[in-house]
Amino acid sequence: MISPAAGLTPETTEARRAQILARATEAGNDAVLVFGYGSALGAGSKSHGTMRYLTGWDSHEATSLLVINKGDRVLFISSPFMVPIARERLQNVEIIDLRPSEWAAGLKARLTATRNVGTIGFDEMPLSLFRMLTPALEHLRLQSIDRLLGEMQLIKDEEALQLHATGAKICDELFAALQKEISKGAPCWQTQLALETKARGLGADYCRTWLTARPSADHPRYWPEEGLHVPQPGDQVLFGIALTVAGHWAHGIRMGSMGPAPEHHKAMWRLASEMLAAGVAALTPGQALSGCMAAINQVLCRHTSAAERSGLSGFRYGHGLGLSYEDPFITDCFPQSFGAAAPSGISGPAEDQVQPDLTLQPGMLMELHPNFFSPERGGAAIGEMIVIRESGAEALLKFPTSFMEL
Repeated sequence: MISPAAGLTPETTEARRAQILARATEAGNDAVLVFGYGSALGAGSKSHGTMRYLTGWDSHEATSLLVINKGDRVLFISSPFMVPIARERLQNVEIIDLRPSEWAAGLKARLTATRNVGTIGFDEMPLSLFRMLTPALEHLRLQSIDRLLGEMQLIKDEEALQLHATGAKICDELFAALQKEISKGAPCWQTQLALETKARGLGADYCRTWLTARPSADHPRYWPEEGLHVPQPGDQVLFGIALTVAGHWAHGIRMGSMGPAPEHHKAMWRLASEMLAAGVAALTPGQALSGCMAAINQVLCRHTSAAERSGLSGFRYGHGLGLSYEDPFITDCFPQSFGAAAPSGISGPAEDQVQPDLTLQPGMLMELHPNFFSPERGGAAIGEMIVIRESGAEALLKFPTSFMEL
């Protein structure tokens, strides 16, 4: 392992619970209810990240409900198999072994004097579960305070950033191991499996990779058939990593070719590299995050015609990172536009849409990955983990972004 990752300290999580209760109280609430999935859904859940942020808890495939008020820090756990480890690991939190069908009765006992409740993660709660909670909630005023917690999560402390940096080191190790693994003449899925297993051995608690190796790597498909391809000389290669260390996400993308590359593939890398450099240069404290996307699109527009851009597609240029794969606020500033080119570039909003914006501050963490894909010519994507410092943008990944001839 690169280093042990014990996760968040009890002092950190208790301070966070106290802070969100104070913010909820200012908003007129008497208590806070937090619903969370576990990590089994990987990048598909944000409620896991909020639950882990406030407790350090991961219920894996099960669900949990946290109650925070002046007198209580109570966690309802739906799986009896998870209860012993929760009681061993969580301090200052009462652990209740309770099936979801019994959560309403448990809440009634805990919210006897409560009238107003702030909710977090309820947008991911199954409707069937919410209906079971109705007897305990029907006389209460519920107010979503996800945004209040998102504001707390926006600026990472050094404890969290160290865990993200550990994840970045594991990504670097996987990028370095790609050439050896992809040269074995095995299908892509076997290369991915070997690298994901390596990540787990290095200390990641979750890892999923993206490997597109094709004569024209026009876009990722995330489908078993893509993984059956055996990389051949001349194939374009795009390789992405998303992993967690103690729940904290790390992410990166690199590109190259199997052996010497055609010149147009190298030209695509050069354009993506210039787009990335322009975006990183725009990430300065005190400046608007929108300037980053504008800088990336300016490079794209400088090197391509409007007709060429009309044939391109691409996914969002970046997103926030934290205990959720797409942390709020920063992610909201990068529109998801895959399959539909925008007038100003492939990752911009339509001209009549108002896009959210942020002022950059030290402690913000994001993944920046300029990208574009053409069905005829192939694709390009380079991804960097960026933390905003007082002095500017710092890349947590250390493996070079240079074009790899594998």
